[in-house]
Amino acid sequence: MGVQSAAMGEIDRHAGVAVMSAALLLSIAFPGLVALGLLHPAARQGVARMLPFVPWPALALALFGLEVEAHYPRLLLGAVLGLDETARVFMLFTAAVWSAVGFHLRDASLDPARERDRRFLLCYLLAMAGNLGVIVAFDPPSFYLCFAVLSLSAWGLIVTDTSSDSRRAGRVYLILALLGEVLILIGFIALSAGQYGLALALLLYVGLGIKHGILPLHLWLPLAHGISPAPASALLSGVLVKAGIIGWLRFLPETGALGGSGVTVIAFGLAAAILGALVGVLQVKPKMLLAYSTISQMGILTVGFGMALTSVELWVAIVPALTLFACHHALVKAALFLGVGVERSRRGGGLVLPLFGLLGLSLAAAPYTGGALVKLWLSQFTAALTPGTAWMLDTLLPLTSLTTTVLMFRFMWLAWAPSTDRPGVGRARATPYPFLVLSGLALVGPWLLFWASEPAAGDVIGGWCAFWKTLWPVALGLLLALAAARFGRQMPWVLPPGDVIVPLEKGVLALWRRLPQTAPTLPRPAFRYIPPWRQWEAWLRRFPVIGVTFMACLLIFAAVGGVLVGG
Repeated sequence: MGVQSAAMGEIDRHAGVAVMSAALLLSIAFPGLVALGLLHPAARQGVARMLPFVPWPALALALFGLEVEAHYPRLLLGAVLGLDETARVFMLFTAAVWSAVGFHLRDASLDPARERDRRFLLCYLLAMAGNLGVIVAFDPPSFYLCFAVLSLSAWGLIVTDTSSDSRRAGRVYLILALLGEVLILIGFIALSAGQYGLALALLLYVGLGIKHGILPLHLWLPLAHGISPAPASALLSGVLVKAGIIGWLRFLPETGALGGSGVTVIAFGLAAAILGALVGVLQVKPKMLLAYSTISQMGILTVGFGMALTSVELWVAIVPALTLFACHHALVKAALFLGVGVERSRRGGGLVLPLFGLLGLSLAAAPYTGGALVKLWLSQFTAALTPGTAWMLDTLLPLTSLTTTVLMFRFMWLAWAPSTDRPGVGRARATPYPFLVLSGLALVGPWLLFWASEPAAGDVIGGWCAFWKTLWPVALGLLLALAAARFGRQMPWVLPPGDVIVPLEKGVLALWRRLPQTAPTLPRPAFRYIPPWRQWEAWLRRFPVIGVTFMACLLIFAAVGGVLVGG
């Protein structure tokens, strides 16, 4: 009888693994399958209407899936997809943000009959597939493929019109994204060859860190987030920047070479956290300000990552806190960007500004908010660091709450008047309901996740000491912001978005003007013959065509290579 029970248990386990293997593939492939509907004119409106529900298989996987590591020996070079606690939380908030943005876009009256909206939808669905893929990809080839799809598709979320600002933001983003792809590819090749060391770790750290704006490679982030339509900015700042973080957590521990550089990583993170907020205060557009806020918050997350690098014990303890920090920032920042793009005169629009205030306080880590929860959780581990590093964190981390408070006060000041920006995609501003639901998740969700994993949540945030530790930076920041609003009205409050990109562009332009601008004259042929395939060549060189063709060839070659290697 016992043998029979054991056999039945083994069968059930194999069946569960098989179901999870199919569910993991479906969560990644479903957005791509829906994108195929854009090829047929009769199905395009259906694709636009079902946008909110496309990430639901991934959401169900995060809520009800088993923790498993599934192997696909005939896919790529032997793909490994899986679900662990970190992937579950990332999948949960990522799918929630994509779903909320989908409802927002559906209400904005996207018209797939227009080429601009259709191109946006294609890039939107491919970026979703890549974003969900990097979360569950456990091996370098699978992660790199999904990361590349995400990076290239995100270009279409940034460049949604033909304006010079949009093209400039897309150009800067593409240059840095391709640089990151090259660094990651070199790092993964070295990692697969068994070569470990500081150089390999730095390749992966920088290549993956470009995605969430590490200093000084943050140049693309304010330009792209600020110029994109509000729903695209919600995705870029909320979940797409987290692709680099999940890559850090997945693959940098394998190198084991950055432990001695933990203090350097902490220093760069603190610089990004403070400078990002200070530069953001000098912006005049709400979305540009929120973009710099993302640089600042990702700097704080980089600080936590640097703390985790210092020892194995701290790594195990801090990774859950970093995961919760990523969840909190994704929900709050996506909600703030969505709120910029809603129609406040519609029903529920009167709640937009009050919720902006609550979300801003949470981002600044005011007492008893989700931001205070994650910061207090991280600050518990400073005692395990060297005395000098611990003093630096205890001194400067509260300043990040102060600068964020000033930044969010400035955002409220600018957001008081309804936004006059064009919707960018679609033909109308959306109803506030997706924003309201996402705001509720942002304010409550981090607490629910924390209590689910740490029943003693009150020990972290309770008590007078914790209350005062989170109160004084926010209170002082409010006083400074009020003083600046009272006495600084004549200040220009302007700094060009992208900051250091401005002198860099001027230098490159000056260098370009010094180069010869004409090519040497070649002898003309005796007769002029235009081959009939010239029109085909011009058609193939269009970005939508060459982009889709490249993706299709990449997937075909990967599948064929996997079959050949797998035998």
